[in-house]
Amino acid sequence: MTSNWYYMPCIQEIGFAYTKSWTTVVEQRKYVKKYFSNKSFKIVKKVTKQQMKNYINRFHPKVGDMIYFYSSKKKHYSHTAIISSVTADKINYAAHSDSRFNKDLREPLQGDYYDHVEICHIKERGSLYE
Repeated sequence: MTSNWYYMPCIQEIGFAYTKSWTTVVEQRKYVKKYFSNKSFKIVKKVTKQQMKNYINRFHPKVGDMIYFYSSKKKHYSHTAIISSVTADKINYAAHSDSRFNKDLREPLQGDYYDHVEICHIKERGSLYE
């Protein structure tokens, strides 16, 4: 946490203090891309197993990388998850909704709700630490 990204109890008020980058997908994505990610790539809707294998070979996603789900119906990124494991042809993710852990990333891209995801590769050390 930093002065630009935090969530903590307020001593003077009842409740909690937090930044938009802590609680909203769009602001968090901007924050992560600015301070902690040096590259990102998009995976399109209805991706096949072979296409996923190609993405993995080309971009080398890893556990801990952030996933942002884009919805054209909402016209913005509307959900966040984190990569929980990667195999030769599969990226699994964890998310808070529906207790998702090690779920295949291809699943939410098969329907009509999400148009693509963007995966932000997290650097070993973000710019805040340099």
